[in-house]
Amino acid sequence: MWPANAPSCCPPPILGSLIVLNLFLYSSTHSAMFLILDAIFAVSLGVRGWMAFGPNDAEEAQIRREMERMRGQGQARGQAQGWSQGQDQTWR
Repeated sequence: MWPANAPSCCPPPILGSLIVLNLFLYSSTHSAMFLILDAIFAVSLGVRGWMAFGPNDAEEAQIRREMERMRGQGQARGQAQGWSQGQDQTWR
């Protein structure tokens, strides 16, 4: 299934089929119209793929904040238990 935020013109399998059909029609008629339609469908499919799988800055920022929060909690817990980073005297 495709993402909910993608444009609802045509589902990706239909776009891919239209691209192949247009290539077939171009090869039999040599009409430039079919190449132009192919370019439009290919760009549309590329934009949909980028929207679906491209970088999401909001998610990346949320993941970074959560990682920093977890690191901070781990360091605070270690200091509360008497641990110091990289200087554990019992293992020397």
